[in-house]
Amino acid sequence: SLPSWLKLERRGRGYATVSGTPTSGTGSTETIVIVATDGENESRLTYDLTLSPAWWSAAESLGAAKWRRNWFGHFSLTGSSWTYHEHFGWIFAEGDRSDSVWFWLEGRGWFWTDSTRWDATKGEGHVYRTDEAAWLYFRHNGAMDKAKLYRYSTSEWLPLLPEGE
Repeated sequence: SLPSWLKLERRGRGYATVSGTPTSGTGSTETIVIVATDGENESRLTYDLTLSPAWWSAAESLGAAKWRRNWFGHFSLTGSSWTYHEHFGWIFAEGDRSDSVWFWLEGRGWFWTDSTRWDATKGEGHVYRTDEAAWLYFRHNGAMDKAKLYRYSTSEWLPLLPEGE
């Protein structure tokens, strides 16, 4: 017995993979039972999967793996922590609080923001960049290739995507 979001895929004789992405970001425990049989005998394995709350818990489902958080905006979840965000593009997102998120952006590193620092309506707000140990201001400017990060320490706007990407 598997939750609807979890799939069992046979990988050959005697082998299978169980995988999936929870459809709810709230913390819970799911019990799964895997039964193996040769037609005469059977063996049962029971597992309790403890799901931690996710940063996207309480998000509004827009269907087809698309979600919306009133403070973070629109994003699409994959079967891993990779997420496509409407303003940041592909990010690796983690966190167990529904009002904040850690995310890694290729070529830029780890960032953090929360519901008090991000304005999804405007597509801009403050993000904390770990490798600089500093706050930057993100502005989308209407397109990914126009998105900028303002670095307060040097009073300059940096492109979101490093040159050549």
